[in-house]
Amino acid sequence: MASQLVSHKLHQVFSRAFCFTKHRAWYGCLQRANGNYNQAAMATRGISSALGLNRQPSTPEQVPSEADVVVVGSGIVGTSLAYFLGSMDAARRTPGQPPLRVLVIQGDDNFAETASFSSFGGIRQQFLTPENILMPLFTSNFVKNAQKNLHVEGEDVPDVEWREQGYLFLTSDPTIAEKMVTGNKLQRELGAHTDLLTPDMIKERYPWVHTDDVLLGSLGSKNEGWLNSTKMMAALRLKSQSQGCRFIHGRVTGFGIQGINGDSNLDYDCETADRRVQSVQVKLADSTKNETVEIRSSAVVLAAGAASKALARLMGIGEGPVGSLLHSPIPSESVVRHAFIVHIPGGLGPVDTLPFFVDIKGTYFRPDSQLHDHFVICRGPKEGVVQAWNEVDYDLYNDAIFPELSHRIPKMKKMKVVKGFSGAYDANSYDSNSIIGGHPAFTNLYMATAFSGHGTMQSAAAARGLSELILFGGYRTLDLSRFGFERCMAVQEHSIESELNFC
Repeated sequence: MASQLVSHKLHQVFSRAFCFTKHRAWYGCLQRANGNYNQAAMATRGISSALGLNRQPSTPEQVPSEADVVVVGSGIVGTSLAYFLGSMDAARRTPGQPPLRVLVIQGDDNFAETASFSSFGGIRQQFLTPENILMPLFTSNFVKNAQKNLHVEGEDVPDVEWREQGYLFLTSDPTIAEKMVTGNKLQRELGAHTDLLTPDMIKERYPWVHTDDVLLGSLGSKNEGWLNSTKMMAALRLKSQSQGCRFIHGRVTGFGIQGINGDSNLDYDCETADRRVQSVQVKLADSTKNETVEIRSSAVVLAAGAASKALARLMGIGEGPVGSLLHSPIPSESVVRHAFIVHIPGGLGPVDTLPFFVDIKGTYFRPDSQLHDHFVICRGPKEGVVQAWNEVDYDLYNDAIFPELSHRIPKMKKMKVVKGFSGAYDANSYDSNSIIGGHPAFTNLYMATAFSGHGTMQSAAAARGLSELILFGGYRTLDLSRFGFERCMAVQEHSIESELNFC
């Protein structure tokens, strides 16, 4: 079938997967004024225009009918991909050769519908597999050089608020402690600066931590920390636009699919890469007439987070019979997480000495980059509980978060909640690892999704690798084949060890 329009039912699924509440506070943009909190960082010069908030409405006449690469999704992965495609193309082009035409479809006008918007912005190398260690190592170095990499002439030098203060993991579980020891050896072999800490060492460095029941700690002393994800996305977008990338605001409603031999009458029972995405159909958000444009493209990338699963079904992915390449859906699911901004009287010490703290039980927090003696705490929902995007679970705070943190950090018994908000991320229900690469049924469809809470820390490396795959036909720096979709198909066994995925 040459093209398909989203059904009412699928549109509902898509909308739920791609809609955060726009009324929640974003912790990185909060600033105290007259006892209230407001979004102040968006007023930073250049940020509003970079996010597209000041753009002119798009009309069908203004949207290009063709592109070389269409990226569906404008979160930190999609904007990183736009940057790397542009920069790699500029480096490979010969004089007189036209630039690569990259088009990003932005489903939301201020990034509130992206997982990146509610991200804690953390970057760490404390993982158990080589690729998961090396990807954030590259991303951290890229971020640290953002002022050089992403500066646009005539604009302010970007400040993505990078805080290189490390991640501190603690565990009381002997099994996890053993994994931390094994992981530390691999991390250090690959260039990560992680150190194992005994309870006494933890207590000496962080006297506010209760360590009587702690078996082991792990601290990343370099290349680990956090950034302002929204400012990073804004800088990436501004730089990408300076390289010629176009961003349009709309919602994908269908795809034109064609056989590699020109056949438009295709079924879902395919055993080889016998088809390609010929075009992307987009309903423009600015259109008062519900106008839909069709954009032909040589390559299409799904980087739409949890919405990728529903979008892929529009191409038949997940609709094929058992044994076909279209049988398995993209296992990208929406997982709600709850966050709370708290105030601790007197704090926990000098803010620039405090790490991103992770208790293996599942609660994690870090200092708020803007507010003195304030911290941002997060935890996933109770097991088996499904909640709406805009529901903040204060019972979770009272029943789990507060008791756990009060035990681990006695000073937190005095903490008070200032604000609660909810967000979500796209989790891989198969093995909690990213899906990066092409789809085996298509010759020109690529995916960068299901990052399972690690989109920010893997974004630059994933975008660099996928750009290599699109432009050169293979990985040239870090081989990311292990993250290919084939492993998620029913006939494949798990090929990546499940990580300690809490943040």
